[in-house]
Amino acid sequence: MTLRLNRDNVFDYLVEHELCNSPQQTLNKIEPITAKNFNLLVTLADGSKLLVKQERHNSKGETVGEFLGEYLLMP
Repeated sequence: MTLRLNRDNVFDYLVEHELCNSPQQTLNKIEPITAKNFNLLVTLADGSKLLVKQERHNSKGETVGEFLGEYLLMP
């Protein structure tokens, strides 16, 4: 199984996609969260938190697509 984001690159990914500022200014810590999928809890210097959810990829780089309808669960 391949994971695209990990503790070493998740913050760079968030900055690249303009979801956070530069790493030097805002990152406080990154914690792996044990669950069915690979989750990272990113805590920023201001105390806000982002949960980064990632479905595991197989050897071909594909996922099952479990997250496709997840946004429909939000009120």
